[in-house]
Amino acid sequence: MDWPRLLLAADAVLLLHLAVAGFIVLVPPLAWLGKARGWRWVRSPWLRLPHLGITALVLAEDLAGRLCPLTEWEWALRQEALADGQPRRSWTAEWAGRLLYADLPDWAYTVLYAALLAIVLATVRAVPIRFGKTAH
Repeated sequence: MDWPRLLLAADAVLLLHLAVAGFIVLVPPLAWLGKARGWRWVRSPWLRLPHLGITALVLAEDLAGRLCPLTEWEWALRQEALADGQPRRSWTAEWAGRLLYADLPDWAYTVLYAALLAIVLATVRAVPIRFGKTAH
């Protein structure tokens, strides 16, 4: 694969990763807002169970000392582009990377992920998931 395609693929993976992070961060406030506004869709298991699972998975990966597979995939694509003598980062990677990859110590990420999971669990308790016809 030539380097422009490698960088484009790496940017696509980064944007997917950013979307997943946005999903993790935005669902709890949406659930609380939806509870206040009577939005039934925020209680849907199709939204909330994948959200809970992804949030738990992020913490589990961190506790196991593993990088996110999306991070590994993106970095591998960028390394391959670099091997072709091309820059590893694009404009998209610069701005999206700043949003996703904060310069924090490893322990701070663990605390952040644990806090996010605690917020998600508290939200599940306060804004319960509804199964069946009432979830739509």
